[in-house]
Amino acid sequence: MQPAIRTLSSSSSQTLESEILDDKNSSSALERERSESVASNKSEEKVEKRKRSRVTPEQLQHLERFFLLDRNPTAARRREISKLLGMQERQTQIWFQNRRAKAKLPDGRQQRHKRVTVDIPPLDSPPQLSASIQIDLHNLIHEDDS
Repeated sequence: MQPAIRTLSSSSSQTLESEILDDKNSSSALERERSESVASNKSEEKVEKRKRSRVTPEQLQHLERFFLLDRNPTAARRREISKLLGMQERQTQIWFQNRRAKAKLPDGRQQRHKRVTVDIPPLDSPPQLSASIQIDLHNLIHEDDS
């Protein structure tokens, strides 16, 4: 059995083309109407975007110290930190979240900024001195022995 083949006369095909064009034009008009409606609603609302709040250097210093003690503080602990530093709880929560993400990055993101880090020895150990300074220091200390 052969499939039925339908042929259209030239007048039928022209009618079909005009119907397709009419559909396209009407859908374009609807889309334009919708976008204009959305744009007018946005201009009427005029919702101002909240400015980004930054932490002060002092707050940052304290936050970093708290992070060293506890990378994932409880909600109650975050509340305490927020009150202590004068920050919103949500700010503190997001700061810890971002800081944990930063800590996961290789080199803690320092590679990109090329920061110079200095190893600070523990307070209970004496500073490392060059050999010539150590000799001079030894001679000063034991000056009376000779």
